[in-house]
Amino acid sequence: MPAPMITALPTPPQRSDAPDVFVGRADGFLGALPTFRDETNALALYFDEQVTAVEDLVASAGFAGTSTSAIFIGTGAKTLFTQAGLSFLPGVFVSLADSAAPTVNAMIGVVTGYNVTTGALAVDVRKTSGAGEKSAWTISLSGPPGSDATVTAPAITSALGYTPVNKAGDTMTGPLVVGPDVTGSAIIQPGAIGRPGSVEFRINGVKTGYVGFADSNWNYLSGEAGRGWQVTGGDFRINGVAPWTSANDGSGSGLDADLLRGAAPDVNAVAWTVVQRLADGAINIKGATISSGALYFSSVTTGITAHTAGLLKVTGGLYLDTTLSASDITHRSDRRLKKSIADLETSNGRLRPVSYELKATGERRVGFIAQEVAKVRPDAVRENADGILEIDTVALIAELSRQLNWALDRLDVLEGGHGPA
Repeated sequence: MPAPMITALPTPPQRSDAPDVFVGRADGFLGALPTFRDETNALALYFDEQVTAVEDLVASAGFAGTSTSAIFIGTGAKTLFTQAGLSFLPGVFVSLADSAAPTVNAMIGVVTGYNVTTGALAVDVRKTSGAGEKSAWTISLSGPPGSDATVTAPAITSALGYTPVNKAGDTMTGPLVVGPDVTGSAIIQPGAIGRPGSVEFRINGVKTGYVGFADSNWNYLSGEAGRGWQVTGGDFRINGVAPWTSANDGSGSGLDADLLRGAAPDVNAVAWTVVQRLADGAINIKGATISSGALYFSSVTTGITAHTAGLLKVTGGLYLDTTLSASDITHRSDRRLKKSIADLETSNGRLRPVSYELKATGERRVGFIAQEVAKVRPDAVRENADGILEIDTVALIAELSRQLNWALDRLDVLEGGHGPA
C-alpha cells in the first residue's frame, strides 16, 4: 500500500493582507488544521506498520535471536550463545537488550564472529546503557551507535525558547499565534474573555475582534474598539439559514427584514436570533417580554401594546427618523377627551411659509421653520429628546384656521357683510 499523502495547507494569512483577506485566509488556514492533523496521524500509523513489517521480515530472515548467556553490560568484546543457523555476519551491527528492561539495559556493537552450528556470537560492544549482569537477552539488527548526546524535552524547550505542543492531549497554557503579529495575526487563546476559548484577530498588533467558543449558552462574534464584522462575497448563516446577505435590500446595509429569522419557535428559548419571524407572521425580539399585552425591554415598558384587531397602540409617542407614509392618518379630537375648551387666543404675528433643502438628503421641501412658528404660536412647538424642535401639525392647522377666519371676518366687513353669526 502506498504511503498516504498529506494535503497541502491553504495559503496562510500574511501581514501584508488587507483585513478582510487576512480574516478569510486565517479562517481557511485554521479550518484545514483538523484535516492536516488526521492525515499526519495516518502517515505516522503507516510508518509504524511498515516498521513492524520490517521487524517481522528481519526475524524470519534470521537476523533476530535470544540468549541466556550471563554477561555484564560494558564496552569491548562480548561472547554469548544464541540459536544456531541464524544470519549474523561479521560487520553487522546488533542490539543486545535486556529482555526484562530493554529500554534501560542494552548494548550496541558490531558482530566480529558467529558460528552457525553452535550459535556462538562474538560482538565488539561500542555503546551501552544501564549496568549489571544480565542473563536474558533479545538480539536484533541495529544501526551504528550515534553520539552520546541525549535529546531531552528540556533541551528541545531550551533550543526553541518555548514549550511545544507535540501530541494529542497536550495542554496549551498560553496563546498560539498563527501568522506574524505585525500587520495581521490570529491568536488561538484558551480561556480568553472568561470563556472556554477564543480566536482573536489583530491588525498592527491591535486586537480588532474575536470569535468566542461556546459556554453553556452562547458562541460569540465580537468586534473591538468600535470595529464590527462584515460578510463579503458570501452570506452569514445561523443553523444553516441565511438571516441576511450583503445584497438583499440593494442599499448596502446588508440587512433584509424579510429574511430575519431564527431557529427556535419559543420566545423564551435561548438558541434564537435577535429578531425572529415565526410561521404565523409574528415577530419575536430577543430581550423583550410581553405582559398583559404590553412589550417590555429589560423590564421597562416600551409603550407598545396590542389594541384591537389589526391595530398597534403606542403610548408616549412614536419617533421616526424617516418619512411616514400611510393611506390615512387621523388625530383623536373627541370632545369627550377634552375640557376647558376656549376660542384660540390671538397669536403674536403671521406665519411665514418657506421652501428649504434638507441638509441630510438635499431634498427640496416647503413648510415652516419651528423657531419662527414658536414666536407666533409657542404652544405649537416642542423640543424632542434629541433637542430638535418639532411642530404640532394639528396646533399649526388650528392657528392657520384662526388666521383664515380673521381674514374672512375682515373681508365680510369690507364687503358690507356682517361676519359670521
